[in-house]
Amino acid sequence: RKAWTATLFEIGDLYRVIVEDTKTARPLKWKAEKLKKQGSKINEEAMAEIMEINRMYDELLSRTGSLYRSVGNWMGPMTADQRSQMTYYAEVQERLSKRMDTLIHEMLPKWNKKLDKVYRFEID
Repeated sequence: RKAWTATLFEIGDLYRVIVEDTKTARPLKWKAEKLKKQGSKINEEAMAEIMEINRMYDELLSRTGSLYRSVGNWMGPMTADQRSQMTYYAEVQERLSKRMDTLIHEMLPKWNKKLDKVYRFEID
């Protein structure tokens, strides 16, 4: 039972990390959607990257939540498939986090230079 509980905490920890990552990604998506609705000239590359990162986070949250429920429904060790999923989801989270860092620290500053100050993407 201890190992099963520890596994659930491990999956829950990964889920929390993903949620924290989305706290940066979501506002960028909302800002991009708002600018597009206003007819502002937003860089299409920026729009595509912001939307794709958010889509990937949505998928990762869904899959991690499904893994948590699946493991939670059976009190025992994870199956090989479940362990493989956990490893893969953690790897995807790391890649997405790095992609987000590149977006924030490299891509957005370049795009912001081309936007009027009121339309720039700001990161808290």
